Amino acid sequence: MDRDGNFVEVMCCDYGFRSNSGRLYQEGYGQIPLSAWELAWRNFGQEWLQLRRSFRYDEYNAVARANPPKSLLGKVSYAAGSIIVRVFSRVDKWLEQVHWFSALLPNALPAEVLDTKTGSIMSECMQVRAKLSQLKLSNKAVWVRERAREEAGGGVDTPLFVKGTYLALCLFLDVAFNNRPLQRFWFLEVVARMPYFSYITMLHLYESFGWWRAGAELRKVHFAEEWNELHHLQIMESLGGDQLWIDRFMAQHAAIVYYFILVGLFIVSPKLAYNFSELIEAHAVDTYGKY
Repeated sequence: MDRDGNFVEVMCCDYGFRSNSGRLYQEGYGQIPLSAWELAWRNFGQEWLQLRRSFRYDEYNAVARANPPKSLLGKVSYAAGSIIVRVFSRVDKWLEQVHWFSALLPNALPAEVLDTKTGSIMSECMQVRAKLSQLKLSNKAVWVRERAREEAGGGVDTPLFVKGTYLALCLFLDVAFNNRPLQRFWFLEVVARMPYFSYITMLHLYESFGWWRAGAELRKVHFAEEWNELHHLQIMESLGGDQLWIDRFMAQHAAIVYYFILVGLFIVSPKLAYNFSELIEAHAVDTYGKY
C-alpha cells in the first residue's frame, strides 16, 4: 500500500537484498522497532549467512568479471583474492560437514519474480534484467561532465582538505564500482542520506542545549530531503544494487564514517559540513547525468 492507501504491485524486477518486507509501505511499515539488541542480532544472523555465501558461491567473481585485471599488480591482487576465497570456502564446507555451521544453500530468488504456475522467472522480469545488464557508465565521461560544470561556474568553492577528501572518495568509487553502475548508484544513495541525518542530529542538539532554535525550519527541509533520498535508495535496491555482501559492507560502513565526519565538521563549522555534502551531491548529479 502506498501512503494514500492505494495498492501498489511489487516490481517484477525487485532483486534487492531487502525485497518484500524490507520495503516501505509493506508489511511492518510504520511499526515500533524491536530493541537494539534484537535488531542487531537479527541483522548479524542475516549478514553472517550472506558472508558465508559470498565465499561459498564466490560472489566476488562477479566483480572480477566486470573489472578484469589489466596491470601486473591487478592480476596478482586478483589471484591472491581468488586463493583467499577458495580457502574460506573450503573451511566453511568443512565446518558444515562437522556440524559446527548450519547447511548453506544459494540465495533463493524473491517470490515476486517467479511465475506462480511454472516456478521459473517471469519472462517480463528476464527482459528487464537483460536490459539493465546492458547499461554502462563511463568514469571518464563523469569527470568530463564535472569539469564542464565547474568551468561553467557551477563549481563548489571548498577548502583544499575537503576537496582532497572528496577526490579520494571519487577515486574509490571509480575503482570499486567500475563497470557496475547500479551498485555505484546504490552506494551513492546510501551515503547521500547521511548529511541530512547529521544535520538533524546537530540541530536537535543545539536546540536541546538552548543554543539555537532558529533551525526548526531547517529540520523540516532536511527531513524532506532525506525522505526523497530514501526513495531513490529503494529504487536502486529493487534493481539489485545491494545484492552483494561486499557492497553492503562497504556502503554501510562508509555511511557511518561519513555521518560522524559530518557531525564533527558541523561542530567546528556548519558551513564546511554543508559544503562537503554539496560536493557529493553535485558528483551524484553528474554521475546520473551520464548514465
